[in-house]
Amino acid sequence: TNDAYYEDLSKIFSRLSENAELFFFMDGFIPEHKYLTWQKRQNSKYSDSIKVIKKIQEGVSLSEIARTTNTPYVNTMLNVIEAVAIKYGTLKYAVRYECDQEIAQFASQHWRVLAVFSEDTDFLIFKGRWRYFSMRRLNAHTFRTKEYNRQALRAYINLSDFQMSIWATCLGNDVVPHSSIKKFHDQFKKDKFFEIAELVRTKCMTFKHYDDLLRYF
Repeated sequence: TNDAYYEDLSKIFSRLSENAELFFFMDGFIPEHKYLTWQKRQNSKYSDSIKVIKKIQEGVSLSEIARTTNTPYVNTMLNVIEAVAIKYGTLKYAVRYECDQEIAQFASQHWRVLAVFSEDTDFLIFKGRWRYFSMRRLNAHTFRTKEYNRQALRAYINLSDFQMSIWATCLGNDVVPHSSIKKFHDQFKKDKFFEIAELVRTKCMTFKHYDDLLRYF
């Protein structure tokens, strides 16, 4: 229930706020180029919801449904998250850019920011000194989680900040779906991530701006 969800979140953020200042970010609008992606995600959530309803009608237990089904994210939970965010920190809405961009920009502009808690691989690409912790793997009892090492990734693939964005696009994202670059990926047989990074590094060695990329293509 929402009450139980509120209590669980309150326990987590109450303890975190004892030794840190918390800032929460939520989507304020949907960029036009993300309309199709947003629509697909909503349709997927609807399909998942129908599957859950059918399982409930069949008498499947809720614990079994949670274990075996992609449980849809209920919009009413957003109200709970907003309430907890306002109580234990500062809530900001992304209105100028996409939410992950505004989070990364905020973290880079404020030197006291220790880390970003999220579950979005975009944060591996953004530059900045802040660290990136997994929100999904945060244990509410031990307060241990997993850190995604952004510096180690950069060292492994040896790319500049700008080349990182090219590399990420070649791997596929919301704008460039995997289906449109599958043939491109099929040519890499071993370590696809490293091999694409090597391609970007050698072909885009001198690139420092998007204008350089446009001139190349």
